[in-house]
Amino acid sequence: MLKQATIKDYLLETLKPFKFLLNNKHLSLKIDDSTNHNIRGFQSQEKINAYICTDFKIYEEILFHLMANACKFSPENSRIEIAVKLKYEIVA
Repeated sequence: MLKQATIKDYLLETLKPFKFLLNNKHLSLKIDDSTNHNIRGFQSQEKINAYICTDFKIYEEILFHLMANACKFSPENSRIEIAVKLKYEIVA
């Protein structure tokens, strides 16, 4: 089933089940949803407000397994970082 939402909404929804595991191992989670622009020497940073339309079940399954492995193999008191980057108007 296709669903449309912002990328950050998808991430937050999918990562809800990991709250207990993150707290239990004292892990912090950082989601970087900003993009840097360098136009003629001027730097700016803005939030990505891109919408994606995808099969939520497949996306959720992939992200779930990546996050499960990140939690499993991260040492206690460390940070897991997820970066969402916009490249050529394509989310990567």
